[in-house]
Amino acid sequence: MVRFVWSQIRHRASRSAALVIGVALAAASVVVLTGVARTSQIELTGTIQNNFRSAYDIVVRPEGSTTAQERDRGLLQGNYLSGLYGGITMREYRKIAKLPGVDAAAPVANIGYLLVPAHVAISVDDLLNHDPVQIFRITSSINSNDGLSTYPSDLGYIYVTRTGRFVRNSDNYPAEVGNGGRTFDVCQGLSSSRQYPPQRLDDPAAHFYLNCFSTRTPEVSRNYLVSDVVPRDEFGYALTFTVPVQVAALVPEAEQALVGLAGARVAGERLSTGRLRMDEEDEEFPTADVIASTETFLDDDIDVQVERLQQLPAAQKVPKILSTAKAFDFLTRATGRVVSERGVSADSIWSDVLDEYSRAPQFIHDAYTARPVRYALRVRVS
Repeated sequence: MVRFVWSQIRHRASRSAALVIGVALAAASVVVLTGVARTSQIELTGTIQNNFRSAYDIVVRPEGSTTAQERDRGLLQGNYLSGLYGGITMREYRKIAKLPGVDAAAPVANIGYLLVPAHVAISVDDLLNHDPVQIFRITSSINSNDGLSTYPSDLGYIYVTRTGRFVRNSDNYPAEVGNGGRTFDVCQGLSSSRQYPPQRLDDPAAHFYLNCFSTRTPEVSRNYLVSDVVPRDEFGYALTFTVPVQVAALVPEAEQALVGLAGARVAGERLSTGRLRMDEEDEEFPTADVIASTETFLDDDIDVQVERLQQLPAAQKVPKILSTAKAFDFLTRATGRVVSERGVSADSIWSDVLDEYSRAPQFIHDAYTARPVRYALRVRVS
């Protein structure tokens, strides 16, 4: 075996030399690349250490709020303020602000998470044909985690008639006038069914409604569920979307001295320093100025599918069906053909919410707080 190898080296010297040179170049390349990577790492680490400084040098929190990880490693977890409620008193804060060596002290009080309601207008004007009666089913879902997770959202219906005219009934809902002058509460039959599910905060898809429109009397083809979300000259549906927003109270001057709060504002006026003030129109509701982020940081998108219901009964029979409890089975069991698919991003929805809040004060009913996550190990013996 040794003689064979030696013979190959002697008689094929050029091939052997090329092999040795190739191996040497590969080894040298690895050494060079390793050195470059190490140099880059050293430069990057040094740059961060020389230029990075946290917002707070010293964080003062309530007694007992330190987590086990913070005690063991001497570090604060990212976004630790988001889950911290309660705190020191204003008297203690003012005492800290007067300590020698303290340049700026800024108190932060977390209010909690607000579930801000938002609406998305889905118009079907471009989907209408010349049929006397048309019904559309609106189905939506929310995609999260870069499309890896999907959750059902709103489900609803749109009824459009070209033959009947609408009037307002005693409940201020659209009612359709038939050929004989009889009126049909076409928008209320769906909710009168025993199968109609109650509204649930944790499952928006469990509650849906029917929007009714007449091309003959578009001025009365509205109800409070679409309100001003759908333009007055369009037929459509108002999808609901809830944006979770963390709200905290702070002292503007202190935050300005600490982190330069004014530099974070891209639009609007400077945050006022006054206390809560009463609404000018109704003194029962206090109002407060806020600075809102222009980014939602939500990886959510709404996918909307519009179906046209097929094989509908004669136009004169549809109003009677929709005005009774039979409307539930009629709408939910009808087959449909997909005529439109569209997507709406959380960022565009949030942009509309900010525009709405900038025009007039909005009502916020509840704030929610979250406790730290706790894990329990359960062992099942079989």
